[in-house]
Amino acid sequence: MRFVLAAGRRATRAPEDSLLRGSPLARPPRSGQALGIRFQAAGRSVIGRGRQASGDLGIRPAPGRLSAPGTTRRYVCPVRSIDLNADLGEGAGTDAQLLATVTSANVACGAHAGSRELMRSTVRAARAAGVAVGAHPGYPDREGFGRREVGATPGDIERWVREQVEELREICRAEGVRVRYVKAHGALYNRAARDVEAAEALVAATASVDADLAVLALPASAMLRAARAAGLATAREAFLDRGYLSDGTLVPRGATGALITEARVAAERAVSITRGEPVADLDGNPLLIEADSLCLHGDSAGALAMARRARAGLLKAGLTLAPFA
Repeated sequence: MRFVLAAGRRATRAPEDSLLRGSPLARPPRSGQALGIRFQAAGRSVIGRGRQASGDLGIRPAPGRLSAPGTTRRYVCPVRSIDLNADLGEGAGTDAQLLATVTSANVACGAHAGSRELMRSTVRAARAAGVAVGAHPGYPDREGFGRREVGATPGDIERWVREQVEELREICRAEGVRVRYVKAHGALYNRAARDVEAAEALVAATASVDADLAVLALPASAMLRAARAAGLATAREAFLDRGYLSDGTLVPRGATGALITEARVAAERAVSITRGEPVADLDGNPLLIEADSLCLHGDSAGALAMARRARAGLLKAGLTLAPFA
C-alpha cells in the first residue's frame, strides 16, 4: 500500500482499520492531517486509461461550514475529466435525448424494467451516440421497479445478476458493442453497498461473465471493496439527483430530501464534486464525495433538464466529459 498525496500536503498515514470497517466514512482528519491522501489498493482502475485506482474511501465529512458553490475551499484535488451516466432502457421515454447528453448508459437488463427488444434498441441508440454501455441488473421485481428489498439470498443475487449481464452481453455482441461495466439497480445497489455477502455475490457474477468488466458503485461501499479484492476494475459514483445522509449513503426514497429535482441544484453539485468541494448532506453539513462518474436517474422528474444543465455547467467549468470505461 502506498501514499498518493493530493494538493502538495504532507502525507500522514490514516489508521489501517479505517479501511477495514464497513462504514463508508473515513475517520475525520486530525489537525495537520492531509485530507487528500489516497491509498493504492488491489484492483485496477478504468479511470484515465491506465492510471491505477486509488483505494481511497472516497466519502468523508468536510471540516468547516459549507459555502456557496465556487467559493468553497478545495479539500481534494479537482478532476479534469468526468463521466456522466444515466439509467436507461427502463421505458421512461427520454432515452434518446439523454443519450445526446450523457457519456455512459446503464442499460436495464429486463428484470426490474425493460425487455429484450428495449435492450436492443437502447444499445443501438447508445452505439449511434458514441455512449459507453454498462449492464444495470436489479431484482426481478417489476411491480416495485426493483426498489424494494426482496430478501434474496446471495445465491439468488449471483444467479440473477449473471443471467441479466449475460443477456445484455449477448445482445451487445450481436450489435457490435462491448458491455464495459456493471452497475446494480435500486434496492440491490443499496444492499450491496453495505451487505458484504450480497456484494461478493454481485462481484462473483460479474467476474464469471467477464473479468474485464468494471464495477460502478458508491465510494467506500462493500461492493467496491469486493470488486477490488477480486481484481476487477472499479469506479466511484456520485448522484446528482439524490440526497445524501451524513455517512455518505443515499437518503431512502420516500423520505424528505431523498430526491433532487431542480436542475440548478444538480448542476451546482456536479461542479462542486469535480472541483473537490464539499456538498451538503441532508442535515446541511458539508460532505466530501470523490467520484469518477456522476449519475442521473432516467426516470427522475426533470431528468433531461438536469442532465443538460449539469453537462453545460461541467463544460463551462473546463471539464472534459468522457466515459470512465
